[in-house]
Amino acid sequence: MIKKIFIFSLFCLILIFWSSIHFVQASQQTETELYNTALKLGEEGDYALASKTMNDLVSISPNNDFYLAYASHYERLAGDFENGLKHALKAIELNNSVPWYYASVAFNAYSNTDIEIAREYCQKVIEFGTDKVGQDNFESAKKIISDLAKRVYKITWTLNPSKGVKKQGMYFIPLPTQNLPYQDTNYEITGCNNKKIVTQTENNVLYFIPTNNKLITLKAEVTINPYSYKKQLTQYEEKTDSSKEIEIYLKPSDRINPNSPVINTLAVSLKKENKIKTIKNILLWMKNNIKYKIEDFQNADDIIKRGYGECGGWSALFTALCRASGIPAREVWGVIEDPTPERKFAPSGHLKGHAWAEFYLYGQGWIPVEPQSPATLGLLPCTYIRLYHYDPYTHISGDENLRPSINMVLMGGDIPEYDINIVH
Repeated sequence: MIKKIFIFSLFCLILIFWSSIHFVQASQQTETELYNTALKLGEEGDYALASKTMNDLVSISPNNDFYLAYASHYERLAGDFENGLKHALKAIELNNSVPWYYASVAFNAYSNTDIEIAREYCQKVIEFGTDKVGQDNFESAKKIISDLAKRVYKITWTLNPSKGVKKQGMYFIPLPTQNLPYQDTNYEITGCNNKKIVTQTENNVLYFIPTNNKLITLKAEVTINPYSYKKQLTQYEEKTDSSKEIEIYLKPSDRINPNSPVINTLAVSLKKENKIKTIKNILLWMKNNIKYKIEDFQNADDIIKRGYGECGGWSALFTALCRASGIPAREVWGVIEDPTPERKFAPSGHLKGHAWAEFYLYGQGWIPVEPQSPATLGLLPCTYIRLYHYDPYTHISGDENLRPSINMVLMGGDIPEYDINIVH
């Protein structure tokens, strides 16, 4: 009897041992298959599904730092920066000897508007050097450090009023915006006999008559601080602001018709359960489907149909899709440091005119974003200087309802000279 029990027990142990080996082999095979699937999806550009597949791997092996880091990598590419940051930090907690994990923390933190974490880990990436983190990661970390550095600009516009348009007998141009969380300005204007400044919401517009019809000079000192709207993005209420000042930014305006079938159909397909998720989805769709190319357009519909546009096309399309989704939005014009010097958008020592956007959240106000980059949601680089937001009553044609920003461009104000002091 004892012998039979022993033989049976031995048989059970062998069966359990064989089963465990088979399970481990099957599990390893499943992990390999999942990893290879994720890589293939990543190569195909399906980053959302690639990140989901890597998360399946993390569920199987939650303490595998490599899986966590790769999940973080694909989450960043898919626009899921919050989870990307969480997984990259966990990967470092498990294994702090892999340099590119630090890059994943840095880039997800920046895109998640976590300024201090982004700075800290970008500095670590730079300290590792190019041999350990790679040239691309090294340069990207340097750029983020630069984009997050406080700047004091001294800008000079020399303008020719005779090339512009008058409104009620006076020329008009925008002035750099004051009293924003990220920007403040002092300015001096010379060459005018008569001038007045009209302030409406965040816009300051100078009306003037030049002295003897000669040039005027606008000198501005603009301070830009890194500022994250993360608090506003998390604390807003899913309500609609019924005030006329906000409702106008849901309606059609020059080159934007949120009620057009082309815009409306796309907006419906991109709409999510709340405003922030909808905005993120719009930005991600634009990143994956719209290319940058300089060419005139008639309206935002054109950008969808042809799949490309310059900065004005990107800002118009983003604004149109937000409005069609019930989110007040508006285009913004200002000047920036040339983001691609090799294209020579502006001569050395000059800024360049540029368009981006803002959207409105109930109880929190207007939030800036660069439609060409999902990573800027609520955190613009410190190289952006705001002058004017478009309202539905102004347009790009040449009469007295002309946008002040267009008037400034007509007068030669698209590429002002500048000096800069960067405070790290």
